[in-house]
Amino acid sequence: MRTDTSGMLAFITVYKRCISRRTQTALSELTIAAVRTFKELLRTYKDVHTPELRKYTAQPESRFKGDSQSCAFDASCTCFQRRAIVSGGEIEARLRLASFLLLLFCPDWHTAWNFRKAQLVDLKIDVSSELGLTTLILRKHPKSGCTWQHRRFLMKLLRRHGPLQPHDYEREFAVCTRAADAYPKNYMAWNYRRLVLGLNTHGGICSEEVLMTELAASDVWMQSHIGDYSALRYRALLLKLISFSCRNTKQRTKGQEKDQDVLQNVKQSDLSSQGLHRLEVELTSNQSQIHFYSGHEALWVYRRDLLDICQTLLPKTHMTAMLADEADWVQCHSGAESTKNIEVTSGGKVSHPITGVAVNSESDRQQLFARHYLQNILWYTARAVE
Repeated sequence: MRTDTSGMLAFITVYKRCISRRTQTALSELTIAAVRTFKELLRTYKDVHTPELRKYTAQPESRFKGDSQSCAFDASCTCFQRRAIVSGGEIEARLRLASFLLLLFCPDWHTAWNFRKAQLVDLKIDVSSELGLTTLILRKHPKSGCTWQHRRFLMKLLRRHGPLQPHDYEREFAVCTRAADAYPKNYMAWNYRRLVLGLNTHGGICSEEVLMTELAASDVWMQSHIGDYSALRYRALLLKLISFSCRNTKQRTKGQEKDQDVLQNVKQSDLSSQGLHRLEVELTSNQSQIHFYSGHEALWVYRRDLLDICQTLLPKTHMTAMLADEADWVQCHSGAESTKNIEVTSGGKVSHPITGVAVNSESDRQQLFARHYLQNILWYTARAVE
């Protein structure tokens, strides 16, 4: 197989066709083509005589599986890294193509990604073309952790050349949406989306336009994915950011950032009345969803997240009144008799936790979720009166 750009583009075209049609014959042909490339690569190590290399060069293409391809490339990479032969441009080009083909079939293989990272740092692979590779892989493997991690690395490289442009955010959000749609409740996609949102800063200020656009997109998404808690958790982050004026908010752009890092250094005077109003609307909407979509635990956990935001935003007097209203409302779902003995100790722990409850129907699940939520209300109430 040729290592020039035209040959790679032709391979991508065939691979896209295989993804859409999912034809076993075409995939088998691609596998054989990939193995031929590996065998050609291995034959370049003429002075290296190891059992691993002899084993893989002796095997016919039709007998190779995904694991065997991984082992073959691993053996060749080991020789390359140990300088078993004199490295050169042709060898590196073949290794790049071999890793490219391997990752299309085995995307969660660290050695291939690490090799490509080194090539990116040495400016031997273009960042934009590498973004295209990860986009292509995520079409077939939308929950590949190594691929999402590699894309994080690419975003860091892009940041070195200056702030990201609006089209960069649009591209990344589109990739996340496609992956989340292909694999329901895709934690990897939503976690990466949180990272991209954290990168959307200028002088420590988060763009309100992007936040509002993302919230509108979340509205559409939740209409057909009511039980996707990963999406709900991302929505909670949006509401947190919208509920605060971002004038004095310093946001970090590290890959492993957390919500408290995004919202650090916020003062009460920075509260946005518009954000508080949206939070009230969200609580009302969530209450209706819990009523109409009975038995969805994600909705109850999301309401707990909203309660946590309120606890951060509201003064103690307002929070105490809100918790009393919440307790009255949740009794309708949990039943007063089943929760009257629940108390919170001085250490903030529930004295009679709910365990061993039989769940035989949707109504039972709804009551169980309500009881757990009531425990949270009592815990917040104990904190508010301290």
